Amino acid sequence: MATLKHLLSAALLLAVPAALNAGSINSFGGELLSLESVSVPAPSPSVSAPARTNASPRAMPGLPLPQKKYTVALFMNGKNNLGSFMARKLLQLEAVGSDANINIVMEIGVIKPVPACSTCTVHHMYGATWDGVRRYYVVKNPKQPAKKIATSLQLPVAVNTDMGDYKNLVAFVNWTKTNFPAQKYIVVVGNHGGAWVDHTKKPQGAAKGVSYDDVTHNYITTPEIGKALSEFGGADVLIFDDCLMQASEVAAEVRDKVSFLLGSEEISYTNHFRPDWLFAPLKAKPGMSPAAFVGSFMRTWSSYNSALWNATKKYPGTFSAIEPSKIGGLEALAKRYASEALALEGAEPKLAFRGAIKEVLRYHYEYCVDFYDFVELSQKHLKAK
Repeated sequence: MATLKHLLSAALLLAVPAALNAGSINSFGGELLSLESVSVPAPSPSVSAPARTNASPRAMPGLPLPQKKYTVALFMNGKNNLGSFMARKLLQLEAVGSDANINIVMEIGVIKPVPACSTCTVHHMYGATWDGVRRYYVVKNPKQPAKKIATSLQLPVAVNTDMGDYKNLVAFVNWTKTNFPAQKYIVVVGNHGGAWVDHTKKPQGAAKGVSYDDVTHNYITTPEIGKALSEFGGADVLIFDDCLMQASEVAAEVRDKVSFLLGSEEISYTNHFRPDWLFAPLKAKPGMSPAAFVGSFMRTWSSYNSALWNATKKYPGTFSAIEPSKIGGLEALAKRYASEALALEGAEPKLAFRGAIKEVLRYHYEYCVDFYDFVELSQKHLKAK
């Protein structure tokens, strides 16, 4: 029993470095709330020439472009009830736009609008009247505020692309890297998320993984996230605009493929993921390091979401940044802890762990639990025996 207690204490201590490197904060929601009063750095002027978004897809002249400082590749799957939100993100990004230092590229899927919740209504699609998948090179719209997607350049892609197939995520990022090379890469995956490891594809309605395509009923499993990163050569920053994806299982899959992993441990509200505000500091200072970008991203996110919370006191959530390279020690110790815990005999240890299971902090799904909290509760119950 003493050995297990020491392991529990060590697990608690091991969790500290990741926590110290995280910018963990609260996020809150409300579709009709205004965020316009929040102060966010204004994007610098764009030097890219405007192009008609509704023009037929065509080859972009001059590809591949010369290498820039950053390329932001957004894989935004709205082929479900999130189509209007993904369209709005493209609209918002047109307030920032690509320039001589930064490429912003989006693959966006939408289907016939459906409500995002049982009490929600679809007001409009911000000009996204198509059905299927499109790729855009995001070009700044000088006419702000804008109500519809207007200036970005539509590029060729198969309209029926399965956004639940990790190979298409790979294809998009590889295509982006080939045509829009940069010194640093930021990859964003936007959709619903369920995290945890799922080695077997489940039918429609599955809650694990990310990027659910309601047309193909396919999705990207957690192990496939790691495969995707390997096959497109990794990234400097990986951001999940999805629920429940900031999980140790996800970090373990990408540990040697990405320097920084950003996401939410809890339910997140995609309408509060404002890419125009979050990427404006990078546009203003494109020479910043990935670490500096992550710090700026977290401060900006914290600023406007905290303001939202102060105004509403509703819809709590989290968002954090971690360095996946540091997950290895935690993973090894967690396996050892589980092995020794299972080896304990007698009624008392079982009661202790059952008590921890009953009390542990959970996030939406019953299998999404806070490991730190579980270890702490287990230690408390074991000491009481």
